[in-house]
Amino acid sequence: MRDYILRSECDGIRLPRKIYFFSSESGFTGWGGPDGYVYQKAYLEFFCSPEKLNALVDKCKIFPSLTYMAVSKEGTWKSNINNTDVNAVTWGVFPAKEIIQPTVVDPQSFMVWKDEAFEIWSRGWAKLYPEDDPSRKLLEEVQSKYYLVSLVDNDYIHGDLFAVFKDI
Repeated sequence: MRDYILRSECDGIRLPRKIYFFSSESGFTGWGGPDGYVYQKAYLEFFCSPEKLNALVDKCKIFPSLTYMAVSKEGTWKSNINNTDVNAVTWGVFPAKEIIQPTVVDPQSFMVWKDEAFEIWSRGWAKLYPEDDPSRKLLEEVQSKYYLVSLVDNDYIHGDLFAVFKDI
């Protein structure tokens, strides 16, 4: 999985990675006003089979800095956070301003997003194939059986989000 993710970045897909003390004016990671610094925890959102999710949940127990939320299309929920938790994953510090938190991960937003995320499988991708096509069947199976997962490494300085995927 790690090799695939690294290859994807080379192919132009940007993954949210940890950022520590980057200039807000950096062309690659900067945002906000001038003379500030931005921070970001590493986080991923992906679809996962129930079997792989169970392995991931078990592995997360030995990585205490990782938090996860997972939900099936039908609403089956698995998580190691409370339903009222809100996790800031990006923030910026700027002169003469309070800390700005433009990106948060929380169960309520995640549950709203889940409906749209699962619909993409059937209304978007599956419709590209004829009814009896194996590719369409696969996409429909992913929609009906897989989980949408959000994974955050809360140790934005020393953490390694991808270490949890080793041997899964």
